[in-house]
Amino acid sequence: MKKTLFAAALASMLTASCVSLSEFENLQTRYDQTTRQYNLTRQELDALGVRTLLLDLDGTLMRSGSTDMRADIAEWIAELTEAGMVIYLLSNNRSPERVRAVAERFGLPWTWHAGKP
Repeated sequence: MKKTLFAAALASMLTASCVSLSEFENLQTRYDQTTRQYNLTRQELDALGVRTLLLDLDGTLMRSGSTDMRADIAEWIAELTEAGMVIYLLSNNRSPERVRAVAERFGLPWTWHAGKP
């Protein structure tokens, strides 16, 4: 039941626009070894036609087990959502409270204990 609801929610959010392999490989060059993050701007995502982002929480937007998000990441999420980007939190975290707290901070749809690879 849970996976069916997730699939329906995801299908309703996705657009026909996808990033090609070559475009994705170009994004790989934007990885900053010092901060261990990609530095993608709203303008770059717009130019690629990206309308929806599925983002992980632990080890991606926040350190695993942390309750704090870096200010620059919080500002990036706020900028993207204000510009109309759909961001969906997809987490393997087994604590719905933690994922819910982050999602509600930004008004994002979310799934916890997703079982993704």
